This record gives sequence, structure tokens and C-alpha cells, in this order.
Amino acid sequence: MDGQTGEIGYIYILARKSGKIVKVGETSRDPSKRRKEYVAEYKLVDFDLCREFKVPLNARKDIEKLAHRKLQHLRLSLLEKGGAREIFECDTATAVKAIEEATAESEVNRIELEKQRLQQIKRDKLAKAQAKYDEQLEKFIEGCLREWEASQWVKSKRLLLNEFVVGTSFEKEGKRNFGGYFLLILSWYFIFCGGMAFLGTIRAIFDPIPNSGFGTLLIIVAFGAALIWLGLLCMQPIPPVPDQKALAKKATMEEEIETSKQTTIATARNDFEKHFTLENFYD
Repeated sequence: MDGQTGEIGYIYILARKSGKIVKVGETSRDPSKRRKEYVAEYKLVDFDLCREFKVPLNARKDIEKLAHRKLQHLRLSLLEKGGAREIFECDTATAVKAIEEATAESEVNRIELEKQRLQQIKRDKLAKAQAKYDEQLEKFIEGCLREWEASQWVKSKRLLLNEFVVGTSFEKEGKRNFGGYFLLILSWYFIFCGGMAFLGTIRAIFDPIPNSGFGTLLIIVAFGAALIWLGLLCMQPIPPVPDQKALAKKATMEEEIETSKQTTIATARNDFEKHFTLENFYD
């Protein structure tokens, strides 16, 4: 059943690890799960899933019946009523051969495979038609978009948008909070103190302070410079904030262009669908 696309069933073989004992059965589910259920139900020991064959779902019972008929002479007698069924005394190769012959002889299997083949042909044709339909639709929409891009309305809107973007910073001066004002006052205080230290040094040059030497003046100058530097450090500029009005205007202009584009695409799609259907693209 390679390449099968329809619903599938299974013919499976359970083989005992010792001796030539097999079970041939069918299921519509995972054979490994069916094996666990079967072994538990009939208390079979040392039976493993040996082979599984994918077949059309509706053909599995017919194939199983034909395979059992071919293995009838190897069927084990039930030792007790209600015991395990479909148990045969043979090796797996014999069971495989019976299943393969039954699969080839089953008329139900032939009919189901033919149905699946025709269904696959139909699906393939539909897929090809859909691909051609989508390709032509995309080309039609691209052509409409080229006309839309070349329209005077779009050119004028894009020009206005570009001019607005180039001429707008989209940022504005922020506002100081309490901490900002505190730092501003503190910075000016440091600068004032540093300036006073420099003025004191200049005065000391012309009106020397008793018992003060050149080293003392250098210390005062360094102290004043440090205060000014500290004040400048604390004098942080107000960080800019986004200009929400400018950003909103830009978004509105972009949205207007995008809405027109999507409307053009929707209109092109509707026009195409009015004139073409999938049937127009079948080979």
C-alpha cells in the first residue's frame, strides 16, 4: 500500500518466540495496541508483533478471510471453548505468503484500490487547478497594485508622508520632575560655591590673608574647580519625550495609504472571482 492516501486498515501477524505458532488478524487501529489487547484478553505468552500490512480499510476483513482459508489446514484446535482464535501452526514466511496471495486475489481490495486511485487523480487535478488559480490570482492582484502605486492619489499621499517625516523630529522637550528641579538647584549651588572660591582666591592675591601661603591658594582653587565640575555634572539636561501627536499623525497617514492598498487588493480579488472559477483551470 505504498503511496496510499485513503483510509487504511491492517492485517497483522503475531508470532510466538519459541515454536512455529502465529496469529493472523485484522484491525482498523494500531496493530501494536491490538496486540496488547489480544494478548491480555486470551493470556497469550511470548507473542510479539512480527509483521503488519497496510490495506484499504474496507478490504481488511475480506483479505483476512482469504488468508485464513489458505491457512485452514494449519489451524490449531481450540483446547477450550472461548479460547484464542486465528492461531496457526506455521512459520511467519508461510503466513506472509498467505496474506500476500489473499491481498492479490481479493476483489474487494482491487475495487478499493481503484477507488483510491481515482480519488487520488481527482485530488491531484484539484491541487493543480488550485495552484494555477492562485498563481493567476496573484498576478492579477500584482497588476492592480502596480496601477494603484502609479495613481496620482498614492503619489501625493506618499509625498505628503515623506515631507512630514523629514520635517518632524517626533520628539519634544520633556518636563522636569521634583528630582530634576532638586538636581538643578543643587548644581547651581555647587557652581555658586565654586565661583565664590575663585573670587576668594583672586582677592587673596591682591589682599593676602595672614599666615597663608601659595599652597593654601592652590587648595582653594582646586576646591572651587571641583565644586564647579560637580555642579556641571549634576546639571543634567531634560531628556526628550516622544511627540505623541506627531506620531499619531504619521500613523494616520500610513494607515490611510495601507487601507487604500488593502481595499485595492480586496476589489481585485472580487473582480477575479467574478470572472474565474477553479473549473477554468482544470487540464
